[in-house]
Amino acid sequence: MLFHDNEKCPVCGKVFGDEDDVVVCPSCGAPHHRECYHSLGKCAYSSKHSYDFSYEPLISDLSKDKDNEIKNSDNNTEIKPHETENKEVTVPKDEKNDNKTCSNCGADIRSNAAFCPVCGEKQFDAEYKFVPPAIHFADHNAGQNEYAGDIQDIDGKSVADISATVRNNTQRFVEKFRKNKKFSWNWGAFVFGPFYMFYRKMYKEGFIALAVRYIAAFILQGIYSADIEKYMSGYNELMQAVSKSKSAVGLEAEITALAQDAMNLIPMMIILSAVMLIIHIVCAVFADGLYKKHVFAIIDKMDRIAENGERFNINTDFSQGTNLSAEQMRFLLLGKSGGVNIFTPIMIYCVINIILTYIPYL
Repeated sequence: MLFHDNEKCPVCGKVFGDEDDVVVCPSCGAPHHRECYHSLGKCAYSSKHSYDFSYEPLISDLSKDKDNEIKNSDNNTEIKPHETENKEVTVPKDEKNDNKTCSNCGADIRSNAAFCPVCGEKQFDAEYKFVPPAIHFADHNAGQNEYAGDIQDIDGKSVADISATVRNNTQRFVEKFRKNKKFSWNWGAFVFGPFYMFYRKMYKEGFIALAVRYIAAFILQGIYSADIEKYMSGYNELMQAVSKSKSAVGLEAEITALAQDAMNLIPMMIILSAVMLIIHIVCAVFADGLYKKHVFAIIDKMDRIAENGERFNINTDFSQGTNLSAEQMRFLLLGKSGGVNIFTPIMIYCVINIILTYIPYL
């Protein structure tokens, strides 16, 4: 047994027993039941690896080594501290770095491993450094530091992963996700409607809301097409008459007729405004729930990539020249896939207005 009797597995919370099959995270040194580690697919403290986290056992290795030396001197028997029970642990060979030998137990481990996964001994000559400068790109976002390394669970997702994905206004969304309400109220979604969905990178939901809005507008224009055509015709005739006479004197009858035509369009404007208001209310009520699904889908995607053994690919200038682990690359991609995009809603708004402006001339 490598750990103190009161040491607990961070996954299942059970105290390690003498017969338990225990493995150690090569990055932070945290012990896990082998079965728990494989069921989780990663270290329970993986979200902290990007912050130079090192697991601290209840009793330090140094004190245990001294106790072993005292017992060994009494029995005149040489016993190595942290001696394993002949359990074979297969450590995949790093593609970039050759494997090395653990200085304590002699196991074949990765050269960039900070801890030996066999005996738990810290490797002071590890090539890997935990905190490359690029990893802190999300620290400048509001609320990020508050939840960094938080392993609390919300529907199977760690708060640290959720925070890394949301990036902006994380405290609000973490609390909303914890409450897990089907309906809530989002003022940003109410004010901006479909464009808020684009801002939060929910493109499918944004296009659906926009489609409903403009389909309703086109249907109403078809129903009131005769009234619209009559109003536009009267307006153009009035403008031509004013342009010729340089005055509206004597055109009172035409102005009255045009006002009457405009009054006939009021029901259409009221219905269209009601449709837009309903769309904005629906966006406000469902935005948080849809965003939770969006965030969790991003996290699930990254987990599937990790489980399938695929590589995390990211093309960013700030990642060049840094030695990022798979977990750190995952952290960066969560932030890149999540977060917000202010350019897209502005671009879509401008394109729509340009199209609507030139439609009458097509």
